[in-house]
Amino acid sequence: MKVYIDILLIENFVINFYLLLITLQVTKAHIKYWRLFLSAVIGSLYTLCIVIPSMNVFTLLPLKLFISFLMIFVCCYKNGIVDCIKKFIVFIVMSFLLCGVIAFISFYENGYSISDGITINKISSKYIILAVMITYIVCFGTVKYIKDKIVFSKLIYLVQIQYKNDIVSFKGFLDTGNELIEPVTMLPVILVEHNLVDNMIRNNKNLYIVKYSTVSGSEGYLKGFIPDRISIKGGDTAIEKRAVICPCYEKLSSCNEYKALISRGLL
Repeated sequence: MKVYIDILLIENFVINFYLLLITLQVTKAHIKYWRLFLSAVIGSLYTLCIVIPSMNVFTLLPLKLFISFLMIFVCCYKNGIVDCIKKFIVFIVMSFLLCGVIAFISFYENGYSISDGITINKISSKYIILAVMITYIVCFGTVKYIKDKIVFSKLIYLVQIQYKNDIVSFKGFLDTGNELIEPVTMLPVILVEHNLVDNMIRNNKNLYIVKYSTVSGSEGYLKGFIPDRISIKGGDTAIEKRAVICPCYEKLSSCNEYKALISRGLL
């Protein structure tokens, strides 16, 4: 099999560059592109050890790991060894992910049989670039999803309301856009799915009218009541507040992650 050194070096440079770039972006590290370039060059030159027989001794696993760590260290040495180790672990995970994508693509390009297994005779540059792109998209999509979930979970609170002998508990979402205030008492409003509070509002004669308007310009009125007790818990927060509870006749969360919208005036 012919190996073109120039193509080998260029392909490995591109792969190393994007793996390092993904690692630094995922870990929110400050990126200096000249260091990134230098680090990718080091990784690219190391591939010569694979094709030059006299240098095969340098392909042992400990040395491979050392070169990988050196690449990270060149990019982030100012952040300290501990931080470099963390980024090194992320870099290894990204490398395994990319290898998995390339292996999957190589099955498609070279064919596979249960009896003969797989023999990789060729893999074109366009498939390697495609694998890098897929890895980049998957990594950022996954990281963004996890970060969004973490942020979202911090805005979910356990709410319990009591009116006379009725007590209901549900999850509420802290809606920064909910600025509804009952004009007489000047209390903030909590919107709750109606099935949770129908019984309470049915037995309550002291109802309040709250006018609302939406971003689209539509306006309307909500009926609400003040329960005897409102408890809000979440994270390090555990408070009791007074607020007006207004039933909502629309489903607030399509995935049933919460049943109420909490006014930001309560927290």
